[in-house]
Amino acid sequence: GVVMLYLRAPGPAARLVAVMLAGLPVLLLAAGVLFSRGVAWWKGESFDGWAQPDRAAQQRVESAIASGDAAAVARIAGNPRTPINQGAALVAALKRLEQHPTDLAPLQALLHSGGGADAGGADVAPLAAAIRVSRRAGIAPVRLLLDAGADPNASRGMQPSWFEALATGVPGAVLEELLRRGADLRAVDMAGNGALYWAVFHRNWA
Repeated sequence: GVVMLYLRAPGPAARLVAVMLAGLPVLLLAAGVLFSRGVAWWKGESFDGWAQPDRAAQQRVESAIASGDAAAVARIAGNPRTPINQGAALVAALKRLEQHPTDLAPLQALLHSGGGADAGGADVAPLAAAIRVSRRAGIAPVRLLLDAGADPNASRGMQPSWFEALATGVPGAVLEELLRRGADLRAVDMAGNGALYWAVFHRNWA
């Protein structure tokens, strides 16, 4: 069909038309997918497992996290009719550990809600945030996320999450746990730099 039309085309213009015809079905399919996603976003409906976060629910869950009300966190995060930004909520719960390093209840409530430990929606991956806060809260939040399925090699930004453990001040037990759970020593960041570069960059000589 289209291939024969291209081969028999008498000139460049006709061949261009043949190429455009060949790519038309793909373009229509892509347009249909984008349109469906746009409609789902506008309606706040789920599309292939994704849903637009409910702003009011997001405000409520972050307020409950800030106050340490784990029961409210579980109730709000577990309501499928008002989806939240799980990634942003996890990072908020992890940042709270800077002031309350032993209170893991809000974080546990979020993870038990079924939203996923690798959820997007924040500038930093939840596991990377947990590694950062381990300076204050220790290894517990890192283990919670790993137990919930967080991938040490997942990237959010420049580098794999586990590279955060190469920063000065992060407990050595955190790095050992990440390596035991599958952190890839051959991994590189977006610029092609590996773990050794990051350890030197952070002046972590231990």
